[in-house]
Formats: sequence, structure tokens, C-alpha cells
Amino acid sequence: MKIVKSLIGAVLLFSCQAEEKMTYPEYHRAYNEIIQHSILGETDMALEKFEKLHKRVEHVPSYHYFSMALTCAQNDLCDLSATYLEKALENGMVYRKGMETNEIIGFCEKEITSVLKKESAIHKKRFNYEYQAQINKMFQEDQNARNQGLDIGVTDSLNMIKLLEQIDEYGFPSEQIIGEESALNALFILLHMDRDRGNKVFKPILDEALFNGELSPMGYAWIVDRRRVWGREKLEPYYYHLLSPRIDELSLEEKIEIDRRRDSIGLELQFL
Repeated sequence: MKIVKSLIGAVLLFSCQAEEKMTYPEYHRAYNEIIQHSILGETDMALEKFEKLHKRVEHVPSYHYFSMALTCAQNDLCDLSATYLEKALENGMVYRKGMETNEIIGFCEKEITSVLKKESAIHKKRFNYEYQAQINKMFQEDQNARNQGLDIGVTDSLNMIKLLEQIDEYGFPSEQIIGEESALNALFILLHMDRDRGNKVFKPILDEALFNGELSPMGYAWIVDRRRVWGREKLEPYYYHLLSPRIDELSLEEKIEIDRRRDSIGLELQFL
């Protein structure tokens, strides 16, 4: 009886540990390893690890779910493919004809078509369409100013004020609440906030968004590096998401430090 109780206790402990929450840098590091398994053709290992991993954070990037849905479909796991595709839609993916979903349909037409029929209803429950429309309008104004040679400083300043107001009212413009396409538009708007020297205004917002899984490590690094490279001081990239003319001159110590920074936010290592 003691042995049985010990075994039950061990199983319960393992279950708790398996679903223990993790930080988003930890999540992204683990997902990068899963991608390597997929690249090496170790599909079973990749799917097994992802099945455990996605339960350990609140928000999984929609493309991660979509990528696993495609992998499942290619391996005749149609029910699981449909499950992951539905989660991708719930987390912000917007289906577009011509995208890789067509390839999934080729493998699992019945299951995938059934999920896609629910897309509109899923998005209505999840998306803030008013916020989405405001972000898209700001992005269009941003692009018009740049394409027409207008004073982008004025446009960026106005967008900065509007965006801060919207974030205060609705939260960070993540794909979970405005969809992946509009979230990308928001990222470009943030990238163009070069008047925010050193990200003094937006840095706390970016930090929180990264911590909450609302901003990808790539997006975070892109914004931080751009401010450094394009700022008055012309500083080197911090995370080296932007390439540097000095990249071939870096010492081993510098490369170690850069990879440490990248690893700290969940980016894959670049040098070592």
C-alpha cells in the first residue's frame, strides 16, 4: 500500500510540475528547441514537447499553433491538427486564401474546413474591432505620410499620443485582441516612434508586453535595436536583431554577452 501511495504521489507531483507555468523567455527558448527537432525530422519529439509546452503559458503565439497544426496534418494527425488550428484562430490568426492553410486542407480537408467555418464566430468573441480599426487607421496614416513625403515627425508624434491613450484604455495591441495583421501594423507604428529617445516612454510598456506574452522577442529586440542604431548616439544594436557593420569584428567576449542578452528575452543564440 505504501508503494502504491508513493507512486500516486509521484504521478501527481509530475503532473503538477509538467503544467507549472513558465516565463515567456523560457517558453520561447523551449519552442526554439522544438523547431530544431522539426528541422531534424524528429516530428514525434517535436509534437510531444509542444503538447506539454503550450499548456505552460497563457498566450501562445498564433503562428506557433498554426505551425504545429501543419506538422500534424502532414503526419495524418487530423484531429490534433484541427485542435491546434482552432487555437491559432483563438489567439489571433486570420485565415487568408493562399496561405499555408491550403496545404493543411489538402491533408485533412474535413477537419480543417470545419474549423475554418467557425473563424468569424471565434474572432467576434475575441477581437476588439474598435481598437483594431483605430490601429489600422493609424498605420495607414503612417504609411501615407512616408509614401507621400509628408512631415513624418508630425504624424509620428500624433500617433504616439493616440497609441498611448489606446494602450491605457484597451491594453497592449496584441494579436490576441486585434488579430495578427493589425498587431503587425501596431508593431510598425511602434518601430516608427523614433522621437521616443531610448524608449523612455514606451520601454515600461514594451517590458510588460514581453513579460505577458503580448509582444514577441523579435518585435521587442527590433524596436530596442532600432532606437539605438537610429538614435542621435548611433549606438550598436543591443540584441543584434539589426545587423551591424561591426559584426565581423566582434570579440569572443562581445559575442558571449550579446547571446546572453538574446537568451534573456527568448531569442535564439546568434553567435555561439
